[in-house]
Amino acid sequence: MTEDERDEQIAAAVAAQYGADLKSVDAVGFDQKTPDGVMPFGAFINLPGGDQQHVVGAFVDGVVHHGASAALGALMPRVADLAPVDVARLVGELQLDADTGTAIVRADQLAHINAEWRQHVTLPSEMRMGDTRIITYWVSTGGETPLLRSTLTIEPSGTYRISYADIWSYLQ
Repeated sequence: MTEDERDEQIAAAVAAQYGADLKSVDAVGFDQKTPDGVMPFGAFINLPGGDQQHVVGAFVDGVVHHGASAALGALMPRVADLAPVDVARLVGELQLDADTGTAIVRADQLAHINAEWRQHVTLPSEMRMGDTRIITYWVSTGGETPLLRSTLTIEPSGTYRISYADIWSYLQ
């Protein structure tokens, strides 16, 4: 399947889910390392009056999971073999259910962060407690709270939880 075909398939699924005209949906699959059978995506739905709604989700074995919570719930049982940086990149794109979340996974991304903040921001890391994975990473939000430290705990069953601390809590 080509990228265009993939994006058309995503747009059709989003249009069907939200009752939108296919021509009003601009969708794209996230180009990143994912488990087999998984395609995370983001889409903009152009609403009457010029507004846009952004949605995220994932195809998992051909089934569409709309919204961050549903997408992450379907993905977490499948990320056991992904490196922490790949999990951070994948979850960072989806977790905020917004169009601006990007995980900080490369050293060159750190160079663009305010020097006062940079000393607190780290690249993804992982700790294990038995079979439980705990992955810590930062997400650039582009919003009022520009950086969030995310701690993702993934149980062997695939259940997960994410906790957040904003950059402001590190500057006090």
